Amino acid sequence: MTELLKELVVEEIPTLQSSPLFLVGESYGGKLAAKIGVYVARAIRAGTLKLTLGGVVLGDSWISPDDYALSYPWLLEGVSRLDDNVVGKAIMMAVTVKQQMAAAQFVAAYSTWVDLLDLIDSKSGSVNMENFMLDTTVSSVSSNSAARPLLSPSHSQTAKNGSNTVSDTVNGFLKKKFKIIPKDFIWQEVSLRVFDALANDFMKPAINEVDELLAYGVNVTVYNGQVQSEDISPLLQIFTCIFCWRMSRFKDTWQI
Repeated sequence: MTELLKELVVEEIPTLQSSPLFLVGESYGGKLAAKIGVYVARAIRAGTLKLTLGGVVLGDSWISPDDYALSYPWLLEGVSRLDDNVVGKAIMMAVTVKQQMAAAQFVAAYSTWVDLLDLIDSKSGSVNMENFMLDTTVSSVSSNSAARPLLSPSHSQTAKNGSNTVSDTVNGFLKKKFKIIPKDFIWQEVSLRVFDALANDFMKPAINEVDELLAYGVNVTVYNGQVQSEDISPLLQIFTCIFCWRMSRFKDTWQI
């Protein structure tokens, strides 16, 4: 990413040098935004990339999978979507996720996390993980596709069929405009092959990356939806305690 930015700054878009760059990511993309932000910030500090990093914005970001897993049972019990008979088992599964992550067993942690979601789905009336006020039967987004978007075949098939505006634009107008994309290459919203290749990375946290950005003085904005079960708002307060806040000018200015 930094090499691409160097090329853009020098040859394609020199105005980037005078215009602040903002990195924005949502859900898993939020974790990637934090990681990319660190590489960009390091390159800027080293003097190899001449631009200004205006800030990093993380929306419902997947930066601490074990904390999210541990929060599911408590949140869903609190809004009467899980009963006491299930909460204990769900908590134990979430603890297993945390232990596996601590042992760097990220693929195993992912498998346990999926089992946790399946348990919640079967015992909650298929609560929608994007909105705990809804069931999947009354929502256009299923629980599985909401909680595990990278595993949903329907997403991949929809993109492949070109039935959404983004797919039509990328595979149509932009492909013709760029004139460099091979004809047999098709953009997809989701690729299961890509996800499989990244399976070991999915459950890795990005707390340290966010902390490093703060240490560099980068403006980091974290926001969450109010009714999501997957990336829940109460964890914002946990994150603000986890981050080291090394730079004193941030200690008294963060807000929720």
